[in-house]
Amino acid sequence: MRDKRKPYDLMPEELEELCELAENIARKYVFAKVSKSDVTNFVTVVNIETKGDQLNVDVQIELDLLPFTKFNADTLANEAADEAIKAIEKRLRELTGESPSLNKFS
Repeated sequence: MRDKRKPYDLMPEELEELCELAENIARKYVFAKVSKSDVTNFVTVVNIETKGDQLNVDVQIELDLLPFTKFNADTLANEAADEAIKAIEKRLRELTGESPSLNKFS
């Protein structure tokens, strides 16, 4: 059986993978809701920081939509960020061997 790892013990490559995962999930979420042609600006910033025995994750999305698009850009950006964080949490559980029922990374 594999030893359980702590989230703050992840290798730089694994942290980079988490950042890429978050960006991809956010992008897929937004473009599942609106057409690419409706998006005038889309920036995803994922910050993963280890501090002592903690791993802090922050996902920020800047999203601008064309006027008269049926979605609110801020709401859509927040929803996409939430989905990205959920994906990071799931992948962290896989990397650290945590039970999927635990939600220790919120």
